[in-house]
Amino acid sequence: MEPDPVLARKWMKLAAENGDPDAPYYYGHFLEYGIGGPEDPAGAIAWYQKAVELDDTNGFAAMGRMHYYGEYTTEDLELAWYYLSIAAARDHVEAKTWIEVAAPSVTYEQRTRAAAQVTKYLAEKGAQ
Repeated sequence: MEPDPVLARKWMKLAAENGDPDAPYYYGHFLEYGIGGPEDPAGAIAWYQKAVELDDTNGFAAMGRMHYYGEYTTEDLELAWYYLSIAAARDHVEAKTWIEVAAPSVTYEQRTRAAAQVTKYLAEKGAQ
């Protein structure tokens, strides 16, 4: 069987819309990079956010990257630090790299506020 990115995108969208917990991140990835159809990075944000709501580590890393660079969303270093910290705490390799890249730009106050929220979030998720 030959790879068919158009068909893969179609099925990934259906999976994302129908509750597959991994599909929102991957469908967002298809949109952001134009796999199997036109690029729609702004549309990817909504799917990455859905992945975050489903506690998907890849979703946290993608949202952190998007907020750090201000890609199709607001540049928000504190929010980027929050998202990336959660992904890095879960051993997401790229998130660990992006944290190192972001570190010089994120103030102590931003890190402190984000770290408090990360601790709270991870404690709540650990209790489930």
